[in-house]
Order: sequence, then C-alpha cells, then structure tokens
Amino acid sequence: VLQTAGAQQSALAGYLAASIARLPKSARLPLLDLAMPALRQLPEPARVAFLATVEKVIAADRRVTLAEFVLQTVLTRRLNARAGRATPIKFAHLAAIRRDCALLLSLVAHVAASASAQMPKDAFLRGAAYCPELGLTAAGLTDAAAIGFGQVRVALERANQLAPLVKPVLIKTLVAVAGEASPLPVDIADVLRAICAALEAPIPPAVAATYTACRWDR
Repeated sequence: VLQTAGAQQSALAGYLAASIARLPKSARLPLLDLAMPALRQLPEPARVAFLATVEKVIAADRRVTLAEFVLQTVLTRRLNARAGRATPIKFAHLAAIRRDCALLLSLVAHVAASASAQMPKDAFLRGAAYCPELGLTAAGLTDAAAIGFGQVRVALERANQLAPLVKPVLIKTLVAVAGEASPLPVDIADVLRAICAALEAPIPPAVAATYTACRWDR
C-alpha cells in the first residue's frame, strides 16, 4: 500500500514505524499532535488521498485494532473536508441519543476493564451513576464482542450533533467510567482523547495528565 501511495516515502515510513514502536505508548498521540500542523497545510485533495491511504493500511490485515481506530478517528476529524466547520446541532439532551451514549460508555468500560483489572459492569455503572439523565442500568452494557468500530463511528457522529454545553457532560461521564487512576492507563486515555477529537471537545485534565506524567508506561 505504501509503495503505491508514495514509493519514495515507504522506506522512511518503515524506519519511523520501528522508531515509534520503541517509544512509550503515551508518546504516540502527542507525536501526532506535533505532525498535525504540517498535515493541515496539505491541499484538500492531498489530505483526502492521505486519509484514503491510512484507511488502506489499516484494512490491509482485515482487522482494526483499538490503536488504529484511535489514530484514524483523530486524523479523520482533524483532516477531512469538514474539519473546522461548525456541526449543525440536532440534539439538546443526552437522553435523545441514549443508545449511542450507552455504546460509548460500554467501549470505555471494556477498555478500562482490560487496562486496570476491573469489571466492565462496575465501570459502566460508574458512568450511569454520574449521569442519571441517561437512565442506564447494567443491562445497557454492550458485550465487547458485539461492539463494532463502525457502530462507534456512527455513535460519535450523532454525539457530535449535541448542543455545545451538553458535550462536556458526556465527556465527564466517560471519564467517570474510566475511573480515578492517576495518571489514567494510556489505552483508556487514548480512547477518551479520540472521542474528544470526534466531538471537537477539549481534552479533560485527567486525560491530559496521562501524557504529561513523569512516569511513562509502555
């Protein structure tokens, strides 16, 4: 895929991939942030071609990892043709997209469970308790095997149509699901960071602290 997209850069991409693989996981999204200003200077056709290449590379092994989903979500939100444009408001309350919220809480709950040895149900119910408006119970938790990234993208698109003052409530609810570890495990912070990018919402301090902590977890 890389040879087709840019033969002169494919060798450099392999070298950079090997170099990045030796870095702590918490350094990867900050590196992307450093590259973003240059990527945004690309003409729109070049950005479209770049995103298409990213999608082909991710699809090459016919599976999507959580890290790939996070990366693609951030890149798409910041570089696609709609980047920087106002999103029409369609939903004034979280309850209007209750099912989408439950899916996002479920995703974060399962990532939290795998990263910090807690039960997904307990993590999910923390979020439910934080936001009673959603009226969620343990029955609202989606099994990990039933969560598809395509579904998550649709949920994020709908969540991005929330009123601006409602989005922070959803983000805080998801942070409640993640737990009170300080700093948060990198996998949880990455997912929350991708969700913030998709919703065009500021990154909460608890998430930002993961990338500025003195001790970086690999």
